[in-house]
Amino acid sequence: MKLIFENSGDCLKIKKLPVSEYFVQNLNEHKSNNFYCSSDTFNHIQQYSTELANNIQSIDSFLAKKLQINTFTDFVGCNLQNQNTLNTIHELWVKLQVEYTGISKLMDKVNLLNDFRAINDNIHKLESCWKFVYQNYDKHIWMVENTFGSDILDFNKNQISVVFHNLGRSSYNKWKNYDNNVHDIDTNDFRYLSGQLRIQLEQPQTLGAPQEYLDWCKKYKCKPIGSTLNLGNFRHDINELRMVFSKNESNKFFLTI
Repeated sequence: MKLIFENSGDCLKIKKLPVSEYFVQNLNEHKSNNFYCSSDTFNHIQQYSTELANNIQSIDSFLAKKLQINTFTDFVGCNLQNQNTLNTIHELWVKLQVEYTGISKLMDKVNLLNDFRAINDNIHKLESCWKFVYQNYDKHIWMVENTFGSDILDFNKNQISVVFHNLGRSSYNKWKNYDNNVHDIDTNDFRYLSGQLRIQLEQPQTLGAPQEYLDWCKKYKCKPIGSTLNLGNFRHDINELRMVFSKNESNKFFLTI
């Protein structure tokens, strides 16, 4: 499967799941295979990148000029969306404090403690904000019947998944929100697939059901059903994915098999 951005033609390969082909086929049949970003993720990426760049500039200006410590000099003006770069900066930030145990007190005296601490904070914010919501509709939610049933649901975290927009609560959501009225018409475990996709540029995870949820299912005599409808994972490394999505900030994409 592939995700292709319309204007640029940038193509990302996806390791698909069984439901993916059915989903794309219905998108094409209903002329709805056209997704735009409906979240403000790109604003957050720009915000945290700018703040981190300012933090590094401020701290390096003091360390390099006043103390001849060039720990962050090479990272002034560099690409802060590259994970390898973020890993290195974080490592150096930690080691600087190990080597110079009084660095935090010094930063406080020269009114730079907030900037110094913000290097760490903004690295973690930037790492965790690569989460997008794309959709193929404006007002009325696009949906197609889930002919696979609940067996395609699981608890895994894939990079591409379908957002739940069904009428009612899923079984897992009922447990999570202390709703023990399981066997009722408002229980809905993805009877339909929506036209809204969640894209998370992070490590995929294979996860199982929480034991507490399994105990709850046993108590109320219902089948344990997954919480997520996944479509697949990208076949690209994190830096390439970030670069492509950043480049296509205002661009639409479509899916192909």
